[in-house]
Amino acid sequence: PISIRGADDWDPPTIEIGVPIDGEQVVFDTNAEAQGHDFFRIGGMDISKDGRWMLYGTDTSGDERYDFRIRSLETGKELPEVFKGIGGACFTPDAQWVFYVKLDDAWRPYAVMRHRVGTPVTDDVEVYHEQDERFWVGIGLSFDEWNVWYHYAKNGRVPEKWTVARPIEEENYDFADALLVGSML
Repeated sequence: PISIRGADDWDPPTIEIGVPIDGEQVVFDTNAEAQGHDFFRIGGMDISKDGRWMLYGTDTSGDERYDFRIRSLETGKELPEVFKGIGGACFTPDAQWVFYVKLDDAWRPYAVMRHRVGTPVTDDVEVYHEQDERFWVGIGLSFDEWNVWYHYAKNGRVPEKWTVARPIEEENYDFADALLVGSML
């Protein structure tokens, strides 16, 4: 390969420890968050599309059950709702909702929950529940960020029939479309 650099190219900033870089904001300092814990692991992070909110999960015991919180990136303050001991979470594109996955006693992701940001987690609604213990569920945004998808698999294998999303403006997408197009990007 031949690398070419032109006059309009961007030069990365010179980084000096302890000296902030103009225009940059630290959104999560893992070292600071880990203070006071013998174990600390980040279990996922999602920044709202408007850049105001961060949804993040931490494990401080090593059991791979994450407590997710919502933090304002403007003030650094956290909202009161905490999603305790879950497997993962994501914002909807408008950041008005959080979808998250609950774990059973065997650490199997089995249920997808919907939470309205700013309300108590006791008001959350289960939107999908996998009864068959051989299957697990997961969530994520579609490649175009129009849908929150849930999917399920058995022993790491996905069933032949995919769950189809509701049509959007004369288009039909399903999870396989998101995987195919997402892998081509």
